[in-house]
Amino acid sequence: MRLIADISRTADGHLEGVIRTELGAEPISFSGVLELLRVLEDEIPSDTVDAPLLPADANPDTSV
Repeated sequence: MRLIADISRTADGHLEGVIRTELGAEPISFSGVLELLRVLEDEIPSDTVDAPLLPADANPDTSV
């Protein structure tokens, strides 16, 4: 599953933003870290618990 997050800080330092899950899907807004975690928990299917984070043929940039 691919999630795209637009996150910014408010003037008082709180996180807020939007999570997009699929092209054309309704964006999900959040305000605060707890809401962000709830969105992630709700949107990531439970059947991906044992799935690898990267495909077997992925070549992550390890130069960082």
